[in-house]
Amino acid sequence: MNLNIHTIDSYLHSYTKREQLYRDYYRLKTNDKTEELQDLLSRIDMDWFERNRIILPEIPSPRYQVIPGKLIQNEMLSWKDTSPDILLEKHPRYIPEFEHDHAYFELIYVYKGSCTNRVDGTIHTLVEGDVFILAPRIRHSIAVFDDSIIINVQIKPQALSGQLNPLCRVPNSLSDFFHQAMWQESSYSPWLFTRTGQNTSLKNTMRQALVEYFSHQELWDIIAGEHVTLFLSLLVRYQKNDFTVAPQTKKNGKKIGAILAVIQEHYKTLTLADLAKQFHYSPQYISTLIKEHTGKTFVSLQRDLRLDYARHILLSSNSSISFIASDAGYESEEHFIRIFKSQFGCSPLKYRQNSKK
Repeated sequence: MNLNIHTIDSYLHSYTKREQLYRDYYRLKTNDKTEELQDLLSRIDMDWFERNRIILPEIPSPRYQVIPGKLIQNEMLSWKDTSPDILLEKHPRYIPEFEHDHAYFELIYVYKGSCTNRVDGTIHTLVEGDVFILAPRIRHSIAVFDDSIIINVQIKPQALSGQLNPLCRVPNSLSDFFHQAMWQESSYSPWLFTRTGQNTSLKNTMRQALVEYFSHQELWDIIAGEHVTLFLSLLVRYQKNDFTVAPQTKKNGKKIGAILAVIQEHYKTLTLADLAKQFHYSPQYISTLIKEHTGKTFVSLQRDLRLDYARHILLSSNSSISFIASDAGYESEEHFIRIFKSQFGCSPLKYRQNSKK
């Protein structure tokens, strides 16, 4: 994609197919256009719906649950193995507000306009230039029902000892926040906030990160990550006296963020017994802990991560089914095909063929 610092704004303003669906849905829903809404929903291709992780309360999916007045995401969002430790995306505009959490840190940057971020029942109204960083496993929901542009920067815990290591070695409010969330045993701050206003250095640095990330030129992931590191470093420089840090909350000795990070990193070969041993818990206790925080068992989390990876390789390469099965951590091709069919309703080969139609 041919993007540069002058065209990135136009790219961010344009509506993706997902956003167009969400915008149409929102307008019909808020104007009580029941028949038109039903027609819109009936025309959605369900394979595209699941492949793009669309969320609509009228359409059931194992990825989320609908309770009165609330959408709650069930899945643990994951990276594919080919993804970098720092992920950037434009938050989909008009997507129905839903509660969710992640196994990673999430930085919300209001690139243009405004949004609301609901954390533990408290609504935070964010305006242009605001930066809001959430620790792993903090349940929240973001609402963007206009043309505002909100950038989500998702940071794997591994990045703290990798790409962000130079920043994290220097004592400051931001590195303290990261360290407490990952390694402090008793308590930590669930979020950090600062208001940067019209700081052009920060915005231009984010622009450069987005140009690299979305253009996918050579070494895009490394360069985009370096721009995010620079953005965070400049944030410390300019905002060091203007950070608002949430009151600390007790961890109760539960290292759930670190546990889920290990699952996400080693899901191909990890066993529940090995995971329990690593964190000095019994398999029964760690299994209960995972279920309590994600709504899923260890086995189902591992299955979903393996299938996510397998599906990515299936659609992005010509690798054989046997190679994909082995690469995703399955002992046999037959077992992989059986699990894949039960989840997606067709064989891996048929899934690949359907995606090319």
